[in-house]
Amino acid sequence: MSEIILYNTVLNTAQRNIVENCLSSKYGVSIPTGKYLFESTHKFEVAGIGRAGVSDIHSSAYSGATLGVAPPSKLDNGEYLLFGHDNTSLTAWSTTEIPSAKFKNPTCGQRVEI
Repeated sequence: MSEIILYNTVLNTAQRNIVENCLSSKYGVSIPTGKYLFESTHKFEVAGIGRAGVSDIHSSAYSGATLGVAPPSKLDNGEYLLFGHDNTSLTAWSTTEIPSAKFKNPTCGQRVEI
């Protein structure tokens, strides 16, 4: 066994899907609830937010000290935002391949799956 995770509360479906996707990326295991497509290249510190139903939501996530998302302004049932990185250095930030200059894209290879 590689890892044991204990929570002091019952996880809802959205939280469980996110945990399963984070662990599948970390250990390179395919799962039926797979929602993150970059597990082979950006498998480090995978985190995410998601909504499985109206009251079945996980609305804040932090990937190490690199990226945090909270709270989403609109998240529909079945939608998830998962993100991770490729474990290279965060020595520079750029604004390439992003929709607005308000955001910074780390050149280390942060990936976001919507």
